[in-house]
Amino acid sequence: MAGNNKSAGYANSTNGWAIVSLVFAILGWTFVLFGFGQLIAVVAGHIARRQISRRGQAGDGMAVAGLVLGYILILPVLMFLIVGLIALVVTGSADVINQLRP
Repeated sequence: MAGNNKSAGYANSTNGWAIVSLVFAILGWTFVLFGFGQLIAVVAGHIARRQISRRGQAGDGMAVAGLVLGYILILPVLMFLIVGLIALVVTGSADVINQLRP
């Protein structure tokens, strides 16, 4: 049947985006990708959940885990970047940035 997604080869397969989400979330926890891993995990997790609900694939738990880990680590990375920028401005190291301006 053409309208049945399960006959299209999706049934009983794990969604690839769910795997990507979980892997990048774990890499984000190890600070290998410093911020980018979390963003990739969150985006891939949302894509995976949408595809899983439409196709009836496995991997929803991995997608949710990737989303949770990704969102948990986005906030500390953003805070680290903000504090770093504030430290640059307060210590006068921002002069280096000003010298780069034309």
